[in-house]
Amino acid sequence: QYVFDEMGVQLDRSNRTTLMIRNIPNKYSQRMLLLLLDEHCMVCNQDITDLNEPQSAYDFVYLPIDFKNRCNLGYAFVNFTTALATLKFYKAFHGRPWESFNSRKICQIAYARVQGRAALEEHFRNSRFACDTVEYLPLMFPLPRTGIERPLPVVAAGHLLGRLQKNCRLEAMNTGT
Repeated sequence: QYVFDEMGVQLDRSNRTTLMIRNIPNKYSQRMLLLLLDEHCMVCNQDITDLNEPQSAYDFVYLPIDFKNRCNLGYAFVNFTTALATLKFYKAFHGRPWESFNSRKICQIAYARVQGRAALEEHFRNSRFACDTVEYLPLMFPLPRTGIERPLPVVAAGHLLGRLQKNCRLEAMNTGT
């Protein structure tokens, strides 16, 4: 039930937008994941020739982190704004090796159990985390990130829920530096 349905998206039978990305190298940071997503969306959106085709964009990201060793747990959740955007991401990354850290891991993409931004927000609303470091918390974006437009994130969990994050690390993510 979580296997990505490429044909379903192509035939407009699937409206699932939240993906689970697996086998992420453990040293991959939230910032690196956001930059990868931004670059992917920007490239996809530059290739759009049909004005009726929606842009590739995302509005929620969570890369779970082991707080003790400060490494990710090898998977992430991303909510794209359309099923077509999930298909483009799937085609670009599923079954491909990660280029960072000389990793031998192969990226695997599947549907997440919790689907859609609203459901993700509800799922994480009352979650508690052992830290307040923004890089370790689920993030949502008031406006979708297209790779060109990069609105600052809002924390999606814990006592920082709903707080716009303006620290220098996130501003650096916003400018791509």
